[in-house]
Amino acid sequence: MPTAVSSEWEDDVMTARLTTGLLGGALLALLGVSRLASPGPMPVAQSQADDVRAALDAANMQLAAMGAHTRISQVEWLTRSETGQVGQTVFFSSRGNKQISADFVAGDPRRGGRTNILYLVDQSDGAAVGGLTNADTEAAIDRAAASWNDVACSDIPIEKAPDTGVDPDSADFFFGGGDLGTLNLGPVTAVDIVHGGFAGAALFDAVTPGCVPGSFTNPCGSVFILGFTFTEIFVDDDGNPTDVNGDGKFDVAFREIFYNNADPDANGNTVPWRINAFPDVESVALHEFGHGLSQAHFGEVFLTNNNGKIHFAPLAVMNAGTDRVSQELLGTDVGGHCSIWGSWPNK
Repeated sequence: MPTAVSSEWEDDVMTARLTTGLLGGALLALLGVSRLASPGPMPVAQSQADDVRAALDAANMQLAAMGAHTRISQVEWLTRSETGQVGQTVFFSSRGNKQISADFVAGDPRRGGRTNILYLVDQSDGAAVGGLTNADTEAAIDRAAASWNDVACSDIPIEKAPDTGVDPDSADFFFGGGDLGTLNLGPVTAVDIVHGGFAGAALFDAVTPGCVPGSFTNPCGSVFILGFTFTEIFVDDDGNPTDVNGDGKFDVAFREIFYNNADPDANGNTVPWRINAFPDVESVALHEFGHGLSQAHFGEVFLTNNNGKIHFAPLAVMNAGTDRVSQELLGTDVGGHCSIWGSWPNK
């Protein structure tokens, strides 16, 4: 059975990255800058990763008990970089090889045979702290979708599905943050990317189980996460992840995106959402939409020692943290998108 990355593999990767970066690290030290991590998924502290993984596994046990042919394979989150926290990707536990990638399959009958990518915005949860209405946030999400749709190398297309009023999201249910939406839990998934809306602190704290309010070393998700994306993959009758087109990747069933609407967060603070100012809805939606379209986090993370600020290089929408308005895709974002979607639907 295909598996998540193991802790031993994570340690080996990080060791190799640090070894190859020693010379550069010496120069960075002279400049008062520390390299925190390298490109690609970055493991969280092992104890916290184990807790998150256990939560994913518990959710998947419930999906199995329901007879669902999907499982949550991973959760990826974007942070406010001024909090000193860096966005993460945590995978579910299973056995077998170390395959961790997942992608949509063009014409997959379990997705209704679609070769387009359908997204839906849950209009029942669109209001955001700061006085933004559903119309404000939905328009920002639509602009983010248009930015990815306009990348010249691909012609997917990305199209919007109407919100019929049926609850479209399910991941929040398994983390205690909402009702069980069944729109995508039938024999055929109805939409590919669900923007589940703006959720309260409880959902974001639930993906950091065992967190301590006020702690810097073990903070709660509602304090530092801007948004996150759950990936759900197809499994066969025995619960094994499938790879029907033989591309070496799990087959994506759908993805769900949520935005942090904590009022207040676990530390008692409220950070209002904004339009065209940080934290900007369109900027965060652009990043999370990238995850929806199978992109991972990108860029090295640096800490400026004298002020504790986190920076990323190269700068990209798909950096694991942000402190700015980022409404335009940059070169690495476009390159990543083209590598995934440039030959669609003939991949």
